[in-house]
Parts: sequence; structure tokens; C-alpha cells
Amino acid sequence: MEKLCRELDVEYRRCGSMVLAFSAEETATLKTLYDRGIKNGVKELRLLSGEEASNHGAGSGGNGAWCAGSDCRHCRSMGTVPCCG
Repeated sequence: MEKLCRELDVEYRRCGSMVLAFSAEETATLKTLYDRGIKNGVKELRLLSGEEASNHGAGSGGNGAWCAGSDCRHCRSMGTVPCCG
């Protein structure tokens, strides 16, 4: 996506992505999303424990306490294409 945006002269903001799971069922879905991402060649994709996710949030200047006790799928390479100025 980043390459395509460069070619089309469209802004691309790399912001990362976190998907949290708070139950065993959601953790299974998280693993499915992770496996699908790996199969599709998504770069910088990893699974984090709740503690790792919490530390990630705190280390980035945010409050990672909301992640405590959860599992997480994190992808640094995700981004957005702003629709308006």
C-alpha cells in the first residue's frame, strides 16, 4: 500500500495497528488473524502477551494499562490513507 500511495502521490500515514483479545474465544480469533497476515506476507506482524502489549503502550508515550490481561496482535507496518486534507 505504501508503494502504491507513493506512485499515485497520495499521502500514507504509517501508524501501526493493535488488535486486542480479552477472552479465550477472542484469542483464538486473534491467532487466526495472525496466521492469515503471515500467509498474506504482512511484514512486522507479531503476537504479544497482555504484559508486552501494556509495555508497548506505555513505551510509546501512551497509557498501556488498558492492555493488562489481554493478548494482542501488533503490526507496525499498518497505515492509513487520509481521505481529507
